[in-house]
Amino acid sequence: MRIPFEEPVFLNKSVNFAGERWVKKYYQVKKHKNATVLVMPEVLGPLSKGVDPFSRNNLWQLYSALSWRPEKVSFLCLWDRQEGDGAGGTKHMHDTVTTHSGRVYVLDTNQLW
Repeated sequence: MRIPFEEPVFLNKSVNFAGERWVKKYYQVKKHKNATVLVMPEVLGPLSKGVDPFSRNNLWQLYSALSWRPEKVSFLCLWDRQEGDGAGGTKHMHDTVTTHSGRVYVLDTNQLW
């Protein structure tokens, strides 16, 4: 897992708002024997001024995946197709993956419930 902040900050900014169920899911993934948590500032260094950490993290994840060959990359997202998630959100990742590899699958929440 590549996260944009130290774990406590990441949980506060990206997980806790979704409720205890998602916090538990995070820890389940983290404790899996094949999981490694990579913290962006520790691996890539500090953010440059004006750079959005979520956008940078999306690009870090995508470029790391593309290094295994673009044809191996697929992006599956649970998304309502709305613009409101801001810089580095689902729309950003969707559009960036579409630009770089084109294999994007959306589970549209408007159609699921």
